[in-house]
Amino acid sequence: MERINIKHISSMNITHSLVETNFTTKPKFNNVNFNQDSSCFSCSNDEGFQIYNTDPLQCKLTKKFKDPNGNGIGFTRMLYRTNYIALVGGGKNPKYSLNKLVIWDDLIKKESIVLKFMSNVNDTLLSRSLIVVVLDDHFELYQFKQNPLKLFNNFDIPRGSNVEFKVISNEFKKIQNIIAFVSVRRNGQIQIANIPSEKDLVSLETIPTSIIKAHKTEIQLIRLNYQGTMVASCSTKGTIIRIFSTHNGSLIREFRRGLDNAEIYDMEFSPRGTKLAVISDKQTLHIFQILGDEGSNKVHKLKGVIPKTWNLNYLESVWSMCSIHLKNPKLLRNGINSKEYQHNSAEMNLDFQKQRCKIGWCNNPMDNEPRGSDRTLTDTNERIVSDNEDSLVLVWKDSGIWEKYVILERESLEEAPTSYNVNESLRNEETSKIQGRRDNDNNHVREWEIVRESWREL
Repeated sequence: MERINIKHISSMNITHSLVETNFTTKPKFNNVNFNQDSSCFSCSNDEGFQIYNTDPLQCKLTKKFKDPNGNGIGFTRMLYRTNYIALVGGGKNPKYSLNKLVIWDDLIKKESIVLKFMSNVNDTLLSRSLIVVVLDDHFELYQFKQNPLKLFNNFDIPRGSNVEFKVISNEFKKIQNIIAFVSVRRNGQIQIANIPSEKDLVSLETIPTSIIKAHKTEIQLIRLNYQGTMVASCSTKGTIIRIFSTHNGSLIREFRRGLDNAEIYDMEFSPRGTKLAVISDKQTLHIFQILGDEGSNKVHKLKGVIPKTWNLNYLESVWSMCSIHLKNPKLLRNGINSKEYQHNSAEMNLDFQKQRCKIGWCNNPMDNEPRGSDRTLTDTNERIVSDNEDSLVLVWKDSGIWEKYVILERESLEEAPTSYNVNESLRNEETSKIQGRRDNDNNHVREWEIVRESWREL
């Protein structure tokens, strides 16, 4: 296989600095995507693209094309923190046709790989050995090299559905590629494909897939955790989130987001997979505890009181450990109460409800920590990362705003009930965003809340 020259992004020339907050400008991105470990995110626009470090926020690269025929980039996808970035044209004047995928090599400042297709490229996912190209009704796999070789036949998917791709190493230190996608044959089912290492790829003609029966209705979104061991899914109803094992398809956890239907437009596992962040078009961010202290999630106050023979599944639901209703950060900078300000605030809030963001967990390197210690883990790229899973970042595509949220735990000596009722509407924000449970050993109450720590305009 031909070698590709990969360079770490930290050595790239920094051509852009953070712009001071300016409320008169409203930069808009065509798309925002985090890289494989959420340590960076890329933003595409009508002039090119930008790459930022997630936390602390820092612009690492700005690329502005100067092509008289068009400069717009529809979306980008990074290969970890390297010089390779996947580009697809978009915006008012696309630089590339929408059915073309370009792998940009920022080390030599030009296109390295170009692939053309019969339909628009909706997404692409990268590893150091594979390129996954998501088209209108199927996705294709290619080897990542100068002259990409297509692998296997096309994988059919429902139109508009998403595909997930993770690279993992098993207990024998063999690299495996896990792909999860929505089944086109059966409504509400997920297919998991385990693609072997690079040495075994060429000898295989087909890849067997396992089936997970996730929902009774159409699936809206699926997500794999970093380790490729769990897949989270939600239906178009958006009321229930289920988490399954990718190994045997068994149900690990089931969570309730709310009672009313909603569009869940993004969700993301924390680095170690102990938590899941979910955000819907109600602009409410929920954090669910998956592993560890599972008692931190909320339950209905009548759970355990009403007999299970009544078959009231709603009362058995598990709710998020904490949640917060997001607000337009530009409206929180002062306390003006004029009628004109209130009128503008209403319009800005209405516009904010239509915006969409991407979720990324803060995943800071701990280079000084020894491998194998209790406080660190090593991913497939030998990068040591923190086990700190209490902070995450939201990047808003339309307004170009970066926000950091932190999950806080605090103790109280006050008595508290052992179960709680929940409302998606969060009518009382101060009490709704705080959840707790009884610590039977010391009668303390552990409470959780999620608060916004900081925000910036990009």
